[in-house]
Amino acid sequence: MAALFNMVLLHTQYDKEKWVRSNMFGVLGQYILISDSRMNLYVEGSTHYGNFCSCDPYMPYQKEGLWYYGFGWGGNIKLYKNLMLDVGFNNYQIINKIPGKYNNTRYVVGLNYILNFKETVKSF
Repeated sequence: MAALFNMVLLHTQYDKEKWVRSNMFGVLGQYILISDSRMNLYVEGSTHYGNFCSCDPYMPYQKEGLWYYGFGWGGNIKLYKNLMLDVGFNNYQIINKIPGKYNNTRYVVGLNYILNFKETVKSF
């Protein structure tokens, strides 16, 4: 089990002239389901605080003070020494009582650098 801090920056374009940057900050826990020295598969649960309101199906907008819970799954593939490719998804639901809200899904493709790879592999 791993506990992590997570920051999500969302850049959305409501029209051709305006880009809006929303954010979500939170904590998450990951549980490794399958692991070996080259890859692992995990599930995760999270809670976040932010201002991305998926409340209008055609045009999400910013609204301060939103709380989210989320779940997801993914995998890490070892590329080189401590460098790993991270692929997966996260699904978030707004906890606040807001009419018209719906969940939103983020697909993840990223790089992870593990500081203490030998100890981390042992904990898988």
